[in-house]
Amino acid sequence: MTRLASCLLLIAAACPAADLYRLAGTVINARTNQPVPHAQVYFHKSDAPYPRAPFISGTDGKFSFDVPEGAYVLQAGTRELIESYGEQGQQNGFSSGVVVGPSQDTSNLVFRWYPPAAIAGRVVDESGEPVEGALVQLIRSHVILGRTIARTFGWAHTNDRGEYRLGPIPGGGQYYLAVTGTPWYEAQNAVLLGSPGDSKPSFAFVPVFYPNTSNAAQAAPIVVAPGEEARADFALIPAAGAKVSVTITGADNLTGTLALTRDGIAGIDSFQKSQNIAFYPALRQQQQRPQLISGIPPGHYVVFLTGKSGNSYLAGRTAIDVNGFDVSVEVPLQPISTLTGTLQLANPAMKTAGTMFVTLNLDGGGASQSASVKPDGTFTFAAVGRGAFRIGVGGMAGFIPKIEVTGADYRDGLLTVTEGETIKAAILFSTETGNLTGFAMNGAKPAPAVLVVLAPAEESRNPSKYRGYQTESDGSFTWNNIPAGDYNVFAVEDTAFEFANVDAVRPYLANAKKITVAAHQSATSQRISVVPILPVTKK
Repeated sequence: MTRLASCLLLIAAACPAADLYRLAGTVINARTNQPVPHAQVYFHKSDAPYPRAPFISGTDGKFSFDVPEGAYVLQAGTRELIESYGEQGQQNGFSSGVVVGPSQDTSNLVFRWYPPAAIAGRVVDESGEPVEGALVQLIRSHVILGRTIARTFGWAHTNDRGEYRLGPIPGGGQYYLAVTGTPWYEAQNAVLLGSPGDSKPSFAFVPVFYPNTSNAAQAAPIVVAPGEEARADFALIPAAGAKVSVTITGADNLTGTLALTRDGIAGIDSFQKSQNIAFYPALRQQQQRPQLISGIPPGHYVVFLTGKSGNSYLAGRTAIDVNGFDVSVEVPLQPISTLTGTLQLANPAMKTAGTMFVTLNLDGGGASQSASVKPDGTFTFAAVGRGAFRIGVGGMAGFIPKIEVTGADYRDGLLTVTEGETIKAAILFSTETGNLTGFAMNGAKPAPAVLVVLAPAEESRNPSKYRGYQTESDGSFTWNNIPAGDYNVFAVEDTAFEFANVDAVRPYLANAKKITVAAHQSATSQRISVVPILPVTKK
C-alpha cells in the first residue's frame, strides 16, 4: 500500500459518515496532447500538508481518488518537474484548486502538464575555434504575480567544445542571453600583486548579447515554448583589453569579493569579472598594493567590493569607463546599511498570537530577510545590502496602512538601499480587514482558471495594493484579510495580465464592479463577469 493510499484511508476514517466523491482525470503533455506515462500525482486539502509520496499513474496517465467534499490542491508531473493544476505554462504564480462536491463533476479532469524548455548553443572565437569557460548569463522577463519582472535566471560555462546548455527552464516569457569570455592566451583571472605598470599586453573578448550583437540596446529576446530547446550560438571578437588597478581604502584585514559589472540587458547588470580577496594582519603591506584585474574590454563598468573586516560588513562601489587604456580607481569602503524601527499596532488592544516579525523582500523576487519584533515593538536589521525592498509584517493577519522612513529613499512601497545608510522606519500595523468571495462568470456559467483582479478605488503606483486570484475549478475566488476600503473588481481570461500595473488596470475601471470591504466582515456571493483584454493607457 502506498503512503498516498494510507492518507486516503485516514481521510475516510476521520470522516466515516461523509460522502465520498470522485476526483479523477488524466495527466497530458500540453505540447503533444499525449498522456504522461507514470506521472507522479499529489493531492491534499487546501488547508492540509501534502503527502510525502506520490500516486504513480499508469502508462495512460490516469489517476482516480474518492475523497470527501472540499477544495483540493492537485499537483502532477515527472521527476524533473511537478506543476499545479490550472497553471498556464508560464509559472506566473497562479494555479487553480479543485473543488469537489455533489454539484461538481470532477471525474474527468484534464491536467495539462507543461514540459520544461532549454536553451543551448556554442561559443567560438574569431577563428571559429571553441571558447572554453565563456560565461553565459540567462535573464528571464515574464509576468509574475501581476508584474513584469526581469532577473538573472541562470548561468552556464562553456565546455572544452565551446558548448553550453541552460535547462530545464520554464517555457514562456522572454529570455535574454549575455556572453563574455577570456581568450586562451590571456592570463587567468586572478589576484595579481605586481606593478600596475606591467607592460604585458592585455586582451579581451567584447561581450555579446543575443542575437550576437555587442550593443546591449539591440539585444533581442528568445521565446521558448514548453518542451522546446532553442539554439543560440555566439562568436566572440577580441579587442585590446585594459588593466583596472583597484586601490581599496577604509578597512584592514579584509576578506571579500572584488568584481566588475557592466551595463546589461533588460535592466540587469552583468558580471564581467570577479575575484576573491583576502588580507591578513601578517601581510599588512599586501592591502596597500593595488589589486589588478586584466583583460577588460571597452565599456562602462562599476567596480564594487563586498567583504568583512572583523565583525563589520563593508561595501563600496565606483563607476569607471574603460576605453582600451589602463585605469586606476579607488574604492572606499563603507559599513553596510542598517535598519532599525518600531512596529505599532493600530489598535493597542489587539493581542498577538505569537512573535511578530518584519520582513525585507527583494523587489522582483529573490532573497529576503526577517527580524523579530521585541516586546517593546522595536526591531533591528544589522546589515542590509544594496537593493530595492518591499517591507512586510508577519506573525499576524493584517496590513500596513502607513510607514515612515528616514535615512533612505522610500516611495510607492519601495525601499531603496545603498551603502552607509542608517535607516529608521516607523510601521503602523492594522487588522481592520475583511473577506471577499464570489464567482467569475462567462455569461450564466462559472469561469474556471480566469484571473479576478482587485484594484483600490484610489489609484496607486504601489503594486502591493493590487491583488489577483486565479479562480478555482468551479469558478470561485476567495480573498481573506483584505484591508477595509473601497475597491474595483473585474475578471479577465489572461492569467498573465499585469494587474499590479496601474496603467494596465486603468481601462477596466469604468465598467468594474464597485465593492466595499468592511472590517471583520465578508462580502460574499459576488458575481464578476469576464471581460476581454483592453489596450494599456498611460498618464
